Amino acid sequence: MNFLAALALALTFAASSVHAPASNGDAQAARPSLVLSDCEVPGIKGRARCGTYEVFENRDARVGRKISLKVVVLPATGAERAPDPYFYIPGGPGSSAVEDAPGVAQELTKIRERRDLVFLDQRGTGGSNPLNCPLFDPADIQSYLEAFLPLEATRRCRTLLEPKADLKLYTTPFAADDMNEVRAALGYERINLYGASYGTRAALVYMRRHPASVRTATLHGVLPTDELITLAYAEDAQRALDGVLGECERDPACRAAFPRVREDARAAFARLRRGPVEV
Repeated sequence: MNFLAALALALTFAASSVHAPASNGDAQAARPSLVLSDCEVPGIKGRARCGTYEVFENRDARVGRKISLKVVVLPATGAERAPDPYFYIPGGPGSSAVEDAPGVAQELTKIRERRDLVFLDQRGTGGSNPLNCPLFDPADIQSYLEAFLPLEATRRCRTLLEPKADLKLYTTPFAADDMNEVRAALGYERINLYGASYGTRAALVYMRRHPASVRTATLHGVLPTDELITLAYAEDAQRALDGVLGECERDPACRAAFPRVREDARAAFARLRRGPVEV
């Protein structure tokens, strides 16, 4: 599991309102262009362009360590190319946009006919100085079903990763400014944002910091910038389960197939509480 989903969860969401807002013209200043080369992306049909873009880890100080951000552009496939691309922002936080590219490209086939699709691995993920660290034990499935952020494992990850990164700089506002700089380096004046889950929060932060650079935003499952998401996981999961069971009770076909669906659910959880179940 990416460390960004552990330590930075606490830092990222608080920092969304702490890091000073960037000016709209921040990326309009002289920036180096981003040189892309033809490449093959597994699972992607057609032409792809790949490259890396270097930024300061500490964007405010603009000194010290630099990190390379991985970028993949899938050029528009049709003859009539629009000037504003789609930037995909994945969930997590911690997921790789580039790794998601095959599925997203398939989903956005019609949009790609007129618009480039851009996939940028956020700092700390994928091919952009990844902060990967095992929070759970792959040999112990139970470890995945206990604390969402195990305290001792999180501390071990911090110790492991501190030599390669200033962890307080791997937050959503810094990532938003990275993306805006990449946008400018690619020569796009305005972009369309496409995000899901955490990606919606990142898109909201980007819109707040760089409103002049946004044409549209498509947000799936909006995550507000002020929600402390880990604190609501259990409550939200229960509400989702109750909603599914309620839909089944109201649907004639489902109700006929599972006439005692709530009792069945309670029995299943009671069985799991008694001990492991082999499947």
